[in-house]
Amino acid sequence: SVVLVDDDYVLIAVQGPVTGELSHFYPHLWNTVEMAILEYEIPLLFFTYAYDRVEIDDRCEESAGEAAAEDLVRDHPQIVAVIGPLCSSAAQGSLPVYHQNGILSISGSATIEDITSLFGMSYFNRTVLNEVQMDQLGLDEDWINDLEQVQDFYTRYDTVFEGRGAPMPDELQPLMAYTYDAVHVLMQTIEKVAVQNADGSATIERSALAEAVRHIEGFTGITGLV
Repeated sequence: SVVLVDDDYVLIAVQGPVTGELSHFYPHLWNTVEMAILEYEIPLLFFTYAYDRVEIDDRCEESAGEAAAEDLVRDHPQIVAVIGPLCSSAAQGSLPVYHQNGILSISGSATIEDITSLFGMSYFNRTVLNEVQMDQLGLDEDWINDLEQVQDFYTRYDTVFEGRGAPMPDELQPLMAYTYDAVHVLMQTIEKVAVQNADGSATIERSALAEAVRHIEGFTGITGLV
């Protein structure tokens, strides 16, 4: 469980290639999570804690993903959940560590199908279709580009983060739209499972959070019904 007291933040890890060949993608992942937090508009009940992000570098590599997950568990015991991993290769290293420690992760970009059956267990989720699903449906990742809300997201992103990495590369755009929805799924679910204690603190039970995310219903994001 994570217990929050006054002045604590809800810590979300943002996992991707901070360094390495694909490091030019990471600022867009970081920015997307920030934008999703700022634009979250679902009315809150008692839950008034602010969100903060933790940078996790997995280099989009399996071995680095395992090391990054181990570092996260050791260095940030108050972590609530992970947005990512960005890459399926890193997920192969990270997800067993997260499962062992009961830490939820939601990815909008890791599409390899077997990371769910081999590594996902009950703590890994994704807002993007996996490769097998896309093949069966005859879709590509960018099919959502025709959606008005998704195009609006791209436009807002370029406006908000002008001078901070915008515009977003075309190949990354749909994955960041799915990631934007992943953050809102997480935030809505946190607020559903958080328990207010008599002393004013709040408790977030990680296993309850993972269960609630897996059973979310009726959530509509910019990419459609999740």
